[in-house]
Amino acid sequence: MQRFIPAEFGVDHTKVQICDMDHGFYEKKAEIRRLIESEDIPHTYIYCNFLMRYLLPSLVQPGLDAPPRDEVTIFGGGDTKGIFVEEGDVAKFTVCTIEDPRTLNMTLYLRPPGNIYSLNELVSLWETKINKCLKKIHITEEQLLKNIQNAPFPLKMDLIFIYSAFVKGDHTYFEIDSRSEGTQLYPDVKYTTVSEYLDTLV
Repeated sequence: MQRFIPAEFGVDHTKVQICDMDHGFYEKKAEIRRLIESEDIPHTYIYCNFLMRYLLPSLVQPGLDAPPRDEVTIFGGGDTKGIFVEEGDVAKFTVCTIEDPRTLNMTLYLRPPGNIYSLNELVSLWETKINKCLKKIHITEEQLLKNIQNAPFPLKMDLIFIYSAFVKGDHTYFEIDSRSEGTQLYPDVKYTTVSEYLDTLV
């Protein structure tokens, strides 16, 4: 049986709480989803939230190419959790779904236990790895929204996605059934953890 797997893989656009500020980013995905379902096309939707190559190399510091060594910005309270999955691991889970009847016409979420972190937890982990305490600069939700309004592209979209994940909690605010979570459906799939990824940046 053939199956269509849309190559979006990010956040579930039916769950995001920022659709009024995404410049139509998620509406395009919604249009494709409506078309798939109206035509009864066999499908699986896969959502991994952030790919590791996006934002994690800078420790969620827009504009940086590497994790900070002196000071770090914490957006919001710093305790809302986001999710990162390495691209190759997304591919592994995707291959597993292709002929699996359990995932036919359903949504699969990738929430690897070792990859769900708040900004405070990420910074603490990084400090442990470099054996140094960083100066924390806290940006309130109100200030972040002002920064988004004034930021040029593509920085604006980076800040919007940070706001979505680490302030609004769009990666983790909703519960999912264990039957729709990739690491529980396919426990034999080995994946890269955030800690392992950060080891490559030390």
